[in-house]
Amino acid sequence: IKECDWSSDVCSSDLVSEFLGHMRAMFYAANPSALHVVECDSDVTAHTVYDESNVADLDAKRVLRGGGGTDMRVALDYFKDNNINPEAIVVLTDGFTPFPTELNCPTLWAITERGVSAPIGVTIHVDV
Repeated sequence: IKECDWSSDVCSSDLVSEFLGHMRAMFYAANPSALHVVECDSDVTAHTVYDESNVADLDAKRVLRGGGGTDMRVALDYFKDNNINPEAIVVLTDGFTPFPTELNCPTLWAITERGVSAPIGVTIHVDV
C-alpha cells in the first residue's frame, strides 16, 4: 500500500502533526512498502517518502511548504508524471480546491471546513 497526504497552508501545525501521527499509525497497521507525503498548493512543494527506516519521524513538527491557491489536481498529476501508483490516498485539506473528476484508487478526504465535501471519494470532516 502506498498512502499519500496533501497539506493545505490553512491547517494548523498541531492539526498537521496529529494527522501525520495517524498516518504513521496506519503505516504500522498496513505495513506498506512506502508512504508518500506530498505537500502542494498550486504546485507540488515537497515530496517525502517514508519507509520502516524513517516512519517514526513522520509525526514530528513540520514546517509546511506552500502558501495557498491549493489545487489537489496538481498532486494527482504529479503521481502520474512520476509513475507513482498509490493503492490509497488520504488527503488533508480545508476543501477549498478544485477536485479531480476521476480517481485511480480509493481516496479519503479529511476536510477541515464543515460545509465542504469532495464530489468524489469519501469525505470525513476533522475539527480544527
